[in-house]
Amino acid sequence: MELYIFNPENDLALANGDPNYVPPFSVRKMAEDLSLLPYWYANLNSWIVSADKTPLKNAILTGLETISLTDILTQTTQEKLHIKPWGWNASLAKKLSALNLPNLKIPSWEQIGKIRELSHRSTSVSLLKELTSSNRHQYIGKVNELYAETEIEKFLHENRKVVIKAPWSGSGKGILFCNQTISHSEHQWCKNILKTQGSIIVEPFYNKITDFAMLFYADDAGVISFSGYSLFFTNKKGAYTGNLLASNKQIKYILSQYINPEELHSLQEILIRKLSLLLYDSYTGYLGIDMMICKTTQDPASYSIHPCVEINLRMTMGMVARRIHDNYISPESTGHFFIDHYQHPDKLKDKHLLNKKNYPLQFINNQIKSGYLALTPVKEDTNYIAYVIISN
Repeated sequence: MELYIFNPENDLALANGDPNYVPPFSVRKMAEDLSLLPYWYANLNSWIVSADKTPLKNAILTGLETISLTDILTQTTQEKLHIKPWGWNASLAKKLSALNLPNLKIPSWEQIGKIRELSHRSTSVSLLKELTSSNRHQYIGKVNELYAETEIEKFLHENRKVVIKAPWSGSGKGILFCNQTISHSEHQWCKNILKTQGSIIVEPFYNKITDFAMLFYADDAGVISFSGYSLFFTNKKGAYTGNLLASNKQIKYILSQYINPEELHSLQEILIRKLSLLLYDSYTGYLGIDMMICKTTQDPASYSIHPCVEINLRMTMGMVARRIHDNYISPESTGHFFIDHYQHPDKLKDKHLLNKKNYPLQFINNQIKSGYLALTPVKEDTNYIAYVIISN
């Protein structure tokens, strides 16, 4: 039996490292409002861990039940309960261990520590250097891990426009874009990251054409398999805003407008080999490697792949979008997957009702052909919503 948990605070918890970590209210609210999101990517005959009993009334959702952590204590099944969280960290492991259920399968503290270590951006720094060391491929990417404020200032002076990242962060959080100078508040941010996380990651700013990711699954035997493509969108600050909902074939066609498809396949095979060595006996579950296609010269036909912007050792929104399209969207249809936040619940509810009116749902063969669908409940106090808008 599988128990799915949506814990979006995972990246923050990894950065903190304390088993007693308590995320900020906004993240706890996101976890509450979107707690039923796993309905859309969980395997059949699973439980979704949530205190929200609001039914998701939809004919295409079957074979899933909701259960709270308190309810788990009353279950008498002797079957092993496999926890499938958004991501593993010390805080979640402690919370689940406190239930004292012998049939709960939880990683050891040593495994949690290894996941945290591998989730540090130094892992992606090392992998990127390995990938770009060969001149055989269209790869770019220069990235450094620095340990002092003077090193950051020197890098900024040498590269002018740079991206500065916290070692433990994800989904576009913990990122600064700097052009020649660094403000007092940005300087203080860097100083705090150096103090709390020990180092900071810096890289030149690239002329990005599009963000995308390759998605993988690491099984219990250490075998890495390719799970598909994600083509996603970010705002000016680099924060995630949504995903294209399209088949792998369609996304690969979009990417092939810039990069030879054989180059994409070659990178996929290289990453499977390298991830097999990197993650063996250390991580089980989905993961994504974020990448970019960048314009590299004045030649209008010259593009390159940045093959490892970051590694996410957890479930990703890209994988959610992949599962939604493959399982619930008509193969011929495309659309977009969004995570939105509204400060005032009334505004969210108004937008939800307007979308329902403007994009009526249409089905074909029990799959969505077109229209708008909220993937998580909309209630009087909802601030966060996941939804799709599909075009045929």
